[in-house]
Amino acid sequence: MFDSELEVEIDEVDVHMCVRVAMQNTLPNIDLSDPTIIYLHESIVNDIIDDGDPRDLQSAAQRFGELIEEMGSEWDASDVSDFCSSLIRNMSALKATLVEEAAKSEPGYCAMCERNVHLTRHHLIPRALHDKFAKKGRSKELLSRTISICRPCHSAVHNFLELKELGDEYNTLEKLMSLEKLRSFVSWMAKQTPKPLTSKSQGVACTLKQKR
Repeated sequence: MFDSELEVEIDEVDVHMCVRVAMQNTLPNIDLSDPTIIYLHESIVNDIIDDGDPRDLQSAAQRFGELIEEMGSEWDASDVSDFCSSLIRNMSALKATLVEEAAKSEPGYCAMCERNVHLTRHHLIPRALHDKFAKKGRSKELLSRTISICRPCHSAVHNFLELKELGDEYNTLEKLMSLEKLRSFVSWMAKQTPKPLTSKSQGVACTLKQKR
């Protein structure tokens, strides 16, 4: 039976991914296995789940700056601002993408984390670079290569790598998995319980899943 509207929820796994990527974007050498960082990560995720995602940089800096300060972290004001900006971008992009893809995604096993979930298509040569690469003599077959991966893994790929890096260097599954921080994320993602697979529908809404 098809519902009149499919509600796409951003659950804890989605929020964990956004926070994790924002931390790595802010401090590339951050040790995510450090107990203090793990606790800070969990605290920020719980704050978002309980009170909603931040709508602007000022409110985000106030909310999460206090958490970071309480943890005795050595992040400076610039780090806090960069983290909050990255987190807001990640959450906004994730919502837009989930809504766009929900009605057309197909279930299957992610080529990266190997979970059975709704899949998205990742173009190994980014579509924005197709014209440029075609002028260099790259074949249509090469430009059309894709892999089927889940939304969190897909988001991580684009958060960790610029389009030029994807087109020039990380343009196969094997090369993507050679990137240590992406491989670390995929390893963590593989341990997360996937959402139940739902049927497609014509309407889509996106909400932040609240704790029960």
